Amino acid sequence: MHFVEVTKQHVSYWFINSEMELIIFQEDNVFINLDGIESKKDMIMRALHCLSRDTFSLSNVHKQNQILAILNEYIGLNYGKSEYKTIYRYLGNGINPKMTSGFIEAGYDMSYLDPESLF
Repeated sequence: MHFVEVTKQHVSYWFINSEMELIIFQEDNVFINLDGIESKKDMIMRALHCLSRDTFSLSNVHKQNQILAILNEYIGLNYGKSEYKTIYRYLGNGINPKMTSGFIEAGYDMSYLDPESLF
């Protein structure tokens, strides 16, 4: 299923603007740029980079849970906020695309993000 379709299932008001940004919560500046996405892996990488922080940092817990549900459903995971905090710490904001790719290829194994294994 396409990321936008999953988002539609969890968020009632969303839109795509002229810059190809999927605006999920406009008032909280929660969005993901869809431009340049060519594969599901690209979409997952972008989602982890852009949305992992919102699973625990938004002031509205209901919105946090909506983002959590979108990510988990699209990626096929059952991660909670603590896992997404770790993901954000190492992968958020596109800090390390190579590591993000490796994390995906490792089947989203959280031990891949273990600080001991990074060196």
